[in-house]
Amino acid sequence: MRSKLAKLRKMTFDELRVRGSQALAAFAERRAWSPLTRLPTDQALLAQLDPARCGGRELWSATEFLGHFQARKEPRFFASFTDPEVTVVELQARWSEAEQGIVKQASKISQGRFDLLGLRDLGFGDPIDWHLEPVSGKRAPLIHWSRLNFLDADVTGDKKIVWELNRHQYFATLGQ
Repeated sequence: MRSKLAKLRKMTFDELRVRGSQALAAFAERRAWSPLTRLPTDQALLAQLDPARCGGRELWSATEFLGHFQARKEPRFFASFTDPEVTVVELQARWSEAEQGIVKQASKISQGRFDLLGLRDLGFGDPIDWHLEPVSGKRAPLIHWSRLNFLDADVTGDKKIVWELNRHQYFATLGQ
């Protein structure tokens, strides 16, 4: 307790204010008082869009949005939408070897095998266990993030591996 008080005394007012607001936000999240703990509805998301940028319409479905972006002339969404065949031919001409590597990597990902942080062929289970650190075999407890001592490797293993998996950067490979 004394060390915590000594640490508090050394903090500036700004640091106390920021850390206090962070602690309060985490407390509100744990109690589900924070609006950030609720997933927005489609209607709430769509209501935030500027109707002037969307042809004056207020609410759009995902299909309507895609149609709007594909049909408009300016500003262009993706040039590849106008002629996908030409885009595929150009990609294959420029990077002929890339397709096999991408398909191989995507197949591994689909089987729950990942290359992360220089580690190869990590397995996270089937279905994927988003809390498992496969090198140590440790699984982070299912508690609120603010209650987890992520610096204690005895509890969570190497947190960076789990964090990297949960960043979902492999979605780009799956999309390709």
